[in-house]
This record gives sequence, C-alpha cells and structure tokens, in this order.
Amino acid sequence: MIHDDGRRIARVTLPRWLTLSALALLVVAPVSVAFIYSDYLQLRSQRASFNDLAARVAEQRGVIEASQSKMREIRAEINGWRELHARIWEPSAPKTAPPSAEPASAAVPARRGLPRRPTVPPSATSSTG
Repeated sequence: MIHDDGRRIARVTLPRWLTLSALALLVVAPVSVAFIYSDYLQLRSQRASFNDLAARVAEQRGVIEASQSKMREIRAEINGWRELHARIWEPSAPKTAPPSAEPASAAVPARRGLPRRPTVPPSATSSTG
C-alpha cells in the first residue's frame, strides 16, 4: 500500500496472544514493582525499630545480670548467717549419743517415760504348720 503522497505504509501483523501478553506485561510489571517497593519500605522501617529494640534488650540484659549478681551476693550472705546461727546454737544443742551406740528408735523414749518395746520382725511371729 502506498499513500497519496507516495509514502509506503508498513503493516506488521502480530498474533493476538503476543499483543495481549505485551499489554499484560506492561500492566503487571509496574504493579508488582509497587508491591515489592512497599514491602521494602516496611522492612526498612522494621529494621530501624529492630535496632532500637536490640539496644533496649542489651540494656535490659545488663540490668538482669546486675540483679542476678546482687541476688548471688544476698544468698551468700544468707548462707553465712545460717553458718553463724549454727555456730551460735552449737553450745546449747542437746547432747546425743554417738550414732553407732544404739539405734535411733531405742534412743527416743516412748510416752510416759517408758522405754520402747523392741520390735519383732513379721517373719518371727508367723507360724508355718
């Protein structure tokens, strides 16, 4: 084909699927870039808040370690008091026989000041006939 002024008309024929695919790509590409960029902006703001939180966690960790060391000191002091109380009460503690002298059940008197009866094992009381 030729125009009236003598120029040629160039006609390009493309399949319909190719034209629609190109149009879809022109629409989908900017939309996907916009979504990706919005995610990037959110991640950047989250990274900034993460850095603030990391500094706060480090500060709190220092406070926790300081309080734990203080608690260790207090526990050591309490244990020292226990040892001191044991040494204070040692002279006034009741005198007991050495553990090998007699069994503990015989050392403890029964009610009304009577001595305890010796216990008989169950195998000695049962009779087999």
